[in-house]
Amino acid sequence: MSNAQVTPIELDLDRTRELRIRWSDGVDSVIGLQALREACPCAECRAIREQREQNPLRVVAAVDRPSDLFTVRDAELVGNYALRIVWADGHATGMYDYPLLRSLGSSKSGGSE
Repeated sequence: MSNAQVTPIELDLDRTRELRIRWSDGVDSVIGLQALREACPCAECRAIREQREQNPLRVVAAVDRPSDLFTVRDAELVGNYALRIVWADGHATGMYDYPLLRSLGSSKSGGSE
């Protein structure tokens, strides 16, 4: 089964640590919330990542990160193709499509351990 055809059959969200996904092909994935937030696919977050890539030596001013930057307030499925996450700081514009989620997760075949 190609990743384009694979869909989540079970989602388990620990709102302060990680997202666990069981896929229709039997693979289990775990995605840390920091990695999930840093991969946000919204236009604003993509632009920030592109700026960092263009100038990786740029000095970034120290900013106090809110303690809830990597905390999830809510999540909902969008059709049959994506997961929308509402972060505790209010950021909610990214739609994480299934291929992106699959690529972010560390994975193992279900039932192997």
